[in-house]
Amino acid sequence: MNDYELTKYCDDIAEEIARDASDIEEATDWAHESADGSAYVIYYAKAHAVCQNCNIDQGEDFFYECYGGEHGKSYDDIAAIMAYGEINARICARLREIFEERRRGGGVMLRLIMKTDLADGAIVEMFSTNCGYAVRYGLQVDSNLTICEAKAQYDNCIGHALGCSGLLDDDYEEEVA
Repeated sequence: MNDYELTKYCDDIAEEIARDASDIEEATDWAHESADGSAYVIYYAKAHAVCQNCNIDQGEDFFYECYGGEHGKSYDDIAAIMAYGEINARICARLREIFEERRRGGGVMLRLIMKTDLADGAIVEMFSTNCGYAVRYGLQVDSNLTICEAKAQYDNCIGHALGCSGLLDDDYEEEVA
């Protein structure tokens, strides 16, 4: 673990949280839960790796704000607390950036996850966005979906496209129902 890897790890968590959170308060709550459940916090060896190989200024600040000079904590506990403080601070910093971009009307981030090109020229695509997931089929776009909703919509669009092209028979419709 190094600073770059820790920042990437925290940014990835923040991006995932931001996709599903409705506002910064909810996102910050989820950041706390994610940091608290991180392997780099709950496993002492990983917490030590963060403390030994990364800038932990925010983690140290967090520790001293919570415990001051009189704490009675073991070395392992201190490492875990500092790792938590550092991870939580980095996730929250990225979340603030994301929500500020949204507030200012920053562009929507689209990342293609799946694409199916059918023989009749129909295309079905699923995207990850900074607001959830989206599915595009022809001119139809469904957005702000959860991953489960997007997968179901993607499957429905594929079925519709195959049905329109005559590639599905009545047995398929009975199996789906």
